[in-house]
Amino acid sequence: MAARALANRASAAPQGVAEAVAYAEAVVSGVIPAGRLAVLACARFLRDKAAAEAGEGAWAFQPELVEAALLFAGQMPNIKGPEAGQPLRLMPWQKLVFANLFGFVERGTTTRRFRQAVVFVPRGNGKTTLAAPIALYLTFVEGEGGAEGYAAAVTRDQARILFDAAQQMVRKTGAFRQAFGVGVGANALYQEKTGLAPPLRTVLHG
Repeated sequence: MAARALANRASAAPQGVAEAVAYAEAVVSGVIPAGRLAVLACARFLRDKAAAEAGEGAWAFQPELVEAALLFAGQMPNIKGPEAGQPLRLMPWQKLVFANLFGFVERGTTTRRFRQAVVFVPRGNGKTTLAAPIALYLTFVEGEGGAEGYAAAVTRDQARILFDAAQQMVRKTGAFRQAFGVGVGANALYQEKTGLAPPLRTVLHG
């Protein structure tokens, strides 16, 4: 229900999807320099989106689902840097990741096409800023009963980077905690209101 409400609010202004498409087109055309794999990924996104909108194949593209996830992310605060405490402003490449993950669904349903994603970007380019709101959205907002989210890495310290970012976002967003009944523990985030969603936590602390 909560995710549907966000989708209804987002459908009126699908700006995020437009920015994701514009970024992909700029990469494919060479306006934005990018590596070969990035160009192929953008070209695949544009090709699949066009096919989905033409009614071809098993997948549809629903921009309101993308916008709902982006709307949620935009309500989370920055944790570090000069914009700490200010709402997240996702970069175009990050919006493209959202569009890929949330936009493509089985035609006639909201079952996502992509269940896994691998994102390669250099250090310091916003991986945690991208992953933390996605983890929170999937675990607490979409409404899947018994949803579980985990932050995992090679070392405990690496795993804590993502978890700590998500934890701080929740701590600094009282409206989110109240609306979704999310509680904050030392090593877990949990949904107090329903008890249906086990903690979002680092694997090494679970």
